Amino acid sequence: MLNEVQLLGRVGQAPELKKLDGGSTVATFSIATTEKWKDEKGELKEATEWHNAEAWNGIADTVSKYVEKGDMILIKGKLKTEKWEKDGQKHSSTKVRVTNLHLLPKGKGGMSDQDKQDVQQSKELLEYLGSLPEAEKTAFKEKFINFKKFISEENLNKDTAGFLGF
Repeated sequence: MLNEVQLLGRVGQAPELKKLDGGSTVATFSIATTEKWKDEKGELKEATEWHNAEAWNGIADTVSKYVEKGDMILIKGKLKTEKWEKDGQKHSSTKVRVTNLHLLPKGKGGMSDQDKQDVQQSKELLEYLGSLPEAEKTAFKEKFINFKKFISEENLNKDTAGFLGF
């Protein structure tokens, strides 16, 4: 089973950082994603979804230092649903627990063409990997981990690693 989400959007509120008693830190923020399409009359339509997100420890610190309201970011993580009861009413809230954060270039234009292409390729790769049978996913993960170890052992120079996208 797979619980993985990837969102590309704009931060809706300034992230809030909390330091917990045990020494952990958590940053909470919202991110807006917008879908655009043409209806049957050919008119452009748009719908925006708001997503709550939380990042922990090192990622939380990065979020609090570098992420501001309106910034375009790419987050990867997993969905986490909390349930509680108050005054006899059952409530629930779903958020993205961020495991990976990509800060995108700031500015009026948002992402460069290369950034857009990289994001699209990442989406396509994740979609492809998600469609693989479990045994093939496991084999891919093992090969990828071994490849990263190979690179981290400095078997490749920085130019070669950069060419490969690492």
